Amino acid sequence: MLVNDQHPLAESYQPELAETRNGKQVHKKIRASLEVMLDDAKKEDLDIIICSAYRDYEHQARLVEESMEKLM
Repeated sequence: MLVNDQHPLAESYQPELAETRNGKQVHKKIRASLEVMLDDAKKEDLDIIICSAYRDYEHQARLVEESMEKLM
């Protein structure tokens, strides 16, 4: 799915979410591959942290507003 300035995501779009081991939400299509990648990284003594995952519109709008306030 292409999403950019010319092809915005509809506000009504609802992704099919799945929860990761650490409680983050991601699209269900990537969860299994993500878990494999995290397991493989751990075997190589790499510690990958998921710090940002799915955000609903309200959460994203709040983050943008907070960033704008800091920059002003």
